[in-house]
Amino acid sequence: MRSLVSFGFLIGPLGGALLLGALSYKGLFWGTAVVYLSIAASVMLFLPSGLHGSTRKNKAKRISAFRDKKFRQPMCAFILLFAVNAVNSINTPLFIVNELQGTHAEVGLAVSVCAGLEIPIMIVLGALNRKISNRMLMIGGCLIAMLYFLLLSVSTQSWELIAAQLLQATFVAIVMGNGLSYFTGLLPHAPGIATTFYANSSTIGRLVGSLGSGFIAQYIGFRYVNEVCLIIAAFALLIFWRSRAQATASMDGAA
Repeated sequence: MRSLVSFGFLIGPLGGALLLGALSYKGLFWGTAVVYLSIAASVMLFLPSGLHGSTRKNKAKRISAFRDKKFRQPMCAFILLFAVNAVNSINTPLFIVNELQGTHAEVGLAVSVCAGLEIPIMIVLGALNRKISNRMLMIGGCLIAMLYFLLLSVSTQSWELIAAQLLQATFVAIVMGNGLSYFTGLLPHAPGIATTFYANSSTIGRLVGSLGSGFIAQYIGFRYVNEVCLIIAAFALLIFWRSRAQATASMDGAA
């Protein structure tokens, strides 16, 4: 499912950039309306009706992410990572156009390159999931994010930012592709609760990132937004590293 989302981002920004260049914003909005109408028609024609969800009650015990440190810390880390991803999705196009004097086509290319690379990277990470723990993958994702925002903070040409999308694609593939697996590993017998933690982290992170991006850029500029994201990613790294140390200490105490 996450690969299909990436596939949509591969087609959408590139097609949007072409429509914007050929037909201006009016053509872009008309094209978007046609896509929505096509989706609605597909749902009406092809989606089976009469499907009902299971009425079985979930008997899993009540778990609070705010009371249990085991869940609170990873959730905070994921909120930070989803926030920087939201900030990047808003700030990067503005950074290319306003700071690097790039074109709308370069914006579409950057987003499409990132989305196109996410799909094969997710497949590779899925194959390595049994050999590398989800915690180590998340630590690696934080390091990659830090390197990515460091490169953006010193970029002077649009092609440098487009080339750096390999790092962004890897970061997104790790966070989006393995984030749910991380929470499922914490709650193997309660997949519904694990999904809720992951979904809530994503929603809160995108909310904070979307609001914060504009405020930060307004006062310190688009380039320095990348440096703020680097610091936030470093905080997420510390949280994952600390949870790793705590898990090791717990295992040693049990032994």
